[in-house]
Amino acid sequence: MTNAELVSHFYQILINLDVAEVIVCAGARNAPLVVGLEGRAFKVKSFFEERSAGFYALGKIKASGKPVAVITTSGTAVAELLPSVVEGFYQGLPLIVVSADRPKNYRGSGAPQAIEQAGIFTSYVHKCYDWDVKQTDLKVEFDAKKPLHFNLCFDEPLIDGNFQQTTSRFVEVNKIESFKPQPFDAEYGAEAKLFKNPLVILSQLSANEKVQVKAALLKYQIYHYAESLSGLLGDTELAHLQINNCDALFGSFLEKNIYSSVLRIGGVPTLRLWRDLEKKHAHIPVLSISELPFSGLARKSLQAGFEIVDALLNAVEYRQIDFAKLNQQLQAKKVTALTEFKNSEQNFIFQLSQLIKFHPIYIGNSLPIREWDLFSQGSFPDTYGNRGANGIDGQTSTYLAWSNQFDMSWAMIGDLTAMYDLAALGLNRDDSKASRKNLVIINNKGGQIFKKVFDHEKFLNPHDIQFKGWAEMFGWNYLQVVDVVDLSAVQDIISKKEMKNFVIEIQTDQAQSNAVWKFMDEACKTVTY
Repeated sequence: MTNAELVSHFYQILINLDVAEVIVCAGARNAPLVVGLEGRAFKVKSFFEERSAGFYALGKIKASGKPVAVITTSGTAVAELLPSVVEGFYQGLPLIVVSADRPKNYRGSGAPQAIEQAGIFTSYVHKCYDWDVKQTDLKVEFDAKKPLHFNLCFDEPLIDGNFQQTTSRFVEVNKIESFKPQPFDAEYGAEAKLFKNPLVILSQLSANEKVQVKAALLKYQIYHYAESLSGLLGDTELAHLQINNCDALFGSFLEKNIYSSVLRIGGVPTLRLWRDLEKKHAHIPVLSISELPFSGLARKSLQAGFEIVDALLNAVEYRQIDFAKLNQQLQAKKVTALTEFKNSEQNFIFQLSQLIKFHPIYIGNSLPIREWDLFSQGSFPDTYGNRGANGIDGQTSTYLAWSNQFDMSWAMIGDLTAMYDLAALGLNRDDSKASRKNLVIINNKGGQIFKKVFDHEKFLNPHDIQFKGWAEMFGWNYLQVVDVVDLSAVQDIISKKEMKNFVIEIQTDQAQSNAVWKFMDEACKTVTY
């Protein structure tokens, strides 16, 4: 077989895998793959930086529901995709990595651009197919809930035939299901009795899951804590059942047996209580409803699929507590704190969320997602973020791809998160001009999420960087906000019809932000329930 024939057979495999989009990070060794794309029906995007390209592909997968392939050249270019492969693994997203390689006899030689590519993603892909022109078996097994790696070895001459030929060889793709939630008898089983009185936590949900869960919550009038990634936080029909003002009280609720178990529905939660379930509340039974094989806990817990949601919520029995009154008390205290500390991060988020309600929002990890869960106001049914491995890298890249489906969208990320992904804005150059993007950076001069834990410069990484130059470098408009009254300019961005993308840098008062956290901690100690 020639390089041209191997490439032709391989692209038939991608078609059989339902791949429609390919992101190319071109180099010398992947020239056969690059040339072979000409005349084929794939939608192709070229970019120079592999790490951003990988995260961009994740956003595309989440938006389309289909696998997306990223093509790299050989050497460390392949290793740049490890972060996005890890994220795709823990989110259950079928990212397909296609790495070009030098011939197999170069391995271990230390020759230029020859590293050990085959198996480099071993723990995070369903399988690695390591092929060269001698390959005779082109059968592929595919689990649509994990990344997949193809490592294709090309010898010189790299261009050795007709790369636009159609393959006559039969290429077989077998789609399999590698994870099935364990059986759980929600109606009659002994285990179900443990979850009669659960704290219900909603985290990341797919569109279909969201519809199913919302219907059950309304049907049985279940009080719950909704994280923003559920897409149900602030939902107008569910708002009266949401207890999002009192997250700091949940530990106390468990200790006083107001709740005797935890029912997680969707992804692994951001909520601090979730980590406390490891040791502090290790005796509390936990059941996770998820289509992914991750319990999110190192200790024993149960897991089941969404088919039991209705029956499980139907069996809920609560100790009587006036959650509505509790919410009102805490909401009043929250408003008092935000009014007093108007330039705190929390008030910026509170005010901004009211301006952009109902718009699609992408939320970065670390502090922004926690503050959005607790202080945003309004409904945001289209909400997304990378919460697989909880990393801060690649956030801008994923947002840019995910948001192409919307006329106007917003992203909320931290300053260090923005710096982790500085190449990303270049990905937007040839995207739809009808999609207006607004990237909000909460610039608190470092990693302030660590302040309450360590309060040391080594962990905070303090800096004096501003982002105007970054925006200008890639042709984005820039808005700086240093006082909450300046957010009025955001309303102008929304109302104007020009197709402009904005980097909006909010510089917060860290002393005021700290004061709000302290105020709310005290408030949770004084409310009555």
